[in-house]
Amino acid sequence: MTLSAAGSIGSSPGPSTGSSSEPSTSPARGRHRRLTVLWVLILLSVLPWRQGAYFTGGLDPVVVAKSMVGVLAFAAAWFTWGGARRRSDLGITTLVLVGGYLAVTVIGGWAAGALVASAIVAARVLLLMATVMLVMTSHTVETTMRAARNAIVLTGGVIALTGAGSLATEGRLRGGVLPLNPNDLAMMFGFAVLVNVWLLLERRATRLDKAATLVLFVLVALTGSRTGLVALLLAIGLAALTYRRRPGGVFVLAAVALPAMLYLAASSGMAAAYFNRGGDASVLTLNSRTIAWTAAFDQPYEFWQAWFGRGLSAKTVGVSGTFWDTQVLDSSWVSAYVQGGAIGLALLALWCVRNLLRALRLGHPQQALVLPVVVFALIYSVTASGLIDAYVLFLLMLMCSLSIDLTHAPELDPGRAEGRGA
Repeated sequence: MTLSAAGSIGSSPGPSTGSSSEPSTSPARGRHRRLTVLWVLILLSVLPWRQGAYFTGGLDPVVVAKSMVGVLAFAAAWFTWGGARRRSDLGITTLVLVGGYLAVTVIGGWAAGALVASAIVAARVLLLMATVMLVMTSHTVETTMRAARNAIVLTGGVIALTGAGSLATEGRLRGGVLPLNPNDLAMMFGFAVLVNVWLLLERRATRLDKAATLVLFVLVALTGSRTGLVALLLAIGLAALTYRRRPGGVFVLAAVALPAMLYLAASSGMAAAYFNRGGDASVLTLNSRTIAWTAAFDQPYEFWQAWFGRGLSAKTVGVSGTFWDTQVLDSSWVSAYVQGGAIGLALLALWCVRNLLRALRLGHPQQALVLPVVVFALIYSVTASGLIDAYVLFLLMLMCSLSIDLTHAPELDPGRAEGRGA
């Protein structure tokens, strides 16, 4: 499974992330819009359409509709890939590790008597991975992430706008037309911020990018997601530290503004108020999570469940000593053990460690784009399920993992090539 050097996706400014600015020719703009629409379809196939409902193997209009959207996204990606003038080669590491994890969960689902449900969910994840693979091998990494950012801003913006009333009723921004919780919104907007921060460091951000960065950061704060805010701040700091050509003005501004902001937040009590949001209810949320996590690892030993889990359809765990009988897992790592057993947990850990180490070895400038997103996703994975599932968190880690797997990336987007030749 040895891949070519990580620099092959962009040790030089060309192949890495495509070092191209926003498409300027009409054909290029059209292709970029179509790619954004494709990413909207991908997002709609993974975002929750109803609250508190988990797939157990039955069919209903929502399940069928989401499946059709996923198939439509794959078909669109296939035609896009087929029409690409230049395609990247792709290593097999991600496919082997993620595919191995899915195979383990299917075996676990079979042993637990949930073969159909587990196999269907695994097939959805495999289809999602194939769709993203087709997209990333037919476009530069930068173009892919920019289109994903645009789709997230469009989709997330509509969802947040229709749910803005939650600010008045509970003090936190959550989804409206789709029932996204505040942490999900913060995750989506946080990724968009990181892409824009990278463009700022590259000195290629447009005025709209700069304005959108501020608005998106405010939206993350309005969700009240402590995990989202901490993950985003750490990822932004990492991007600035790993970028080798920091603009002098940006460095001076950060050196002056960051300490001032920290002092203001600490002295005014703003930070304490934000992170103590909810008071006793906040402690209760953490307690309920730890109850589920403890219960997941305290289950009576049974060979198949301990080593292969109960399948991807297992989203909850039974608990005792509480007013409720089951609890959502709310952690990718606990979920990995419940769904894939010790083998699945080991494969997930191997995938994440591999992505982190390879991202650390990436050359300039792609390291400042990929590494912060990897760290952002890893921080989120502690309190959010779905690092390998049909979920936005999986998309973020998958894009980074595939960008590392690329062994021959296009130097230019087709539109840029046309524009240069004109």
